[in-house]
Amino acid sequence: GNTYTASNTTATYTSTNAAGCDNVATLNLTIKSSTTGTDLVSACGSFTWIDGNAYTANNNTATHMLANAAGCDSLVTLDLTISTFASSIDPVNACDTYTWIDGIAYTASNNVATFTFVNGSVNGCDSIVTLDLTLGNSNTGTDVQTACDTYTWLDGNAYTADNNTAMFTLTNAAGCDSIVTLDLTINAVDITTTNVNDTITSNATGATYQWLDCDNAFAIIVGEISQSFVATTNGNFAVEVTQNSCTDTSVCVNIATVGVNDIENISVSIYPNPTKELINVNFGSVQASVNYTLTSIEGRIIEQQQNVTENSIRIDLSNESKGIYLLKIDNNSSASVYRIIRQ
Repeated sequence: GNTYTASNTTATYTSTNAAGCDNVATLNLTIKSSTTGTDLVSACGSFTWIDGNAYTANNNTATHMLANAAGCDSLVTLDLTISTFASSIDPVNACDTYTWIDGIAYTASNNVATFTFVNGSVNGCDSIVTLDLTLGNSNTGTDVQTACDTYTWLDGNAYTADNNTAMFTLTNAAGCDSIVTLDLTINAVDITTTNVNDTITSNATGATYQWLDCDNAFAIIVGEISQSFVATTNGNFAVEVTQNSCTDTSVCVNIATVGVNDIENISVSIYPNPTKELINVNFGSVQASVNYTLTSIEGRIIEQQQNVTENSIRIDLSNESKGIYLLKIDNNSSASVYRIIRQ
């Protein structure tokens, strides 16, 4: 009738057997103990325990019954700590190509590539990084420019000659390099002149000319648009030359010989002037022989005679184009130049 909680080998019990005699029984009891324990677990993300359940959060209440080595119940309580995976995004802006931590060279934008750092977070779990790559492209271009005499480019340099090698790097809309190459053509204007007696000639050919009066604030001399200009008064004169779409002005040339060195003792008259074909030149009363040379405005000799003793001559311009011609008359000691207009 006693409840034993420990092993016992001394307790006896006396009963009467069928013969009426005492029957003494001695207890030989072995008491085995049940056990309890706690299963301390740390896991990443989730953990499937011995009870077959998958736990995704911390848990310290779940229990499970096992049989211990003594064959008695063994009650286990779960003490679970769940840590989460670490995840992050790696935002990158690059140009043309980009080699990421995975060793891959990307040549286009990408927001799906991932890389796992095993046990890479502070809680010992994997750390997963997702690439967010925006890839722009570099580009090149040519800046075609035409300028007069000099051109200052975006690199700050002033170029005075043709150039197709200069380069400059800008940043394009994608934030990448934009390499610009200069293709420059410099159109120079020849503003040199040649002065013979009272005639100034521009050395530029195939150009447009406008002669100017320097002494009158560079005022335009009306009608003087030929390559050469014959001054009728003393003063300072320049020419505005337009050539290759560029315009520039020569230095002023001083003329101080108008009315000086006229042929002595000869009263020259030229008529009709302007003329359509023929011109008559009358030397008046000739006291000595004279020489004359008729040239185009560019200096081409049309007619030339030496030691003329006649009072008058006739010159035919019918085969010449319309324009201005210069007639130089001299008597070996002095000379004058006359302008003739062929209409």
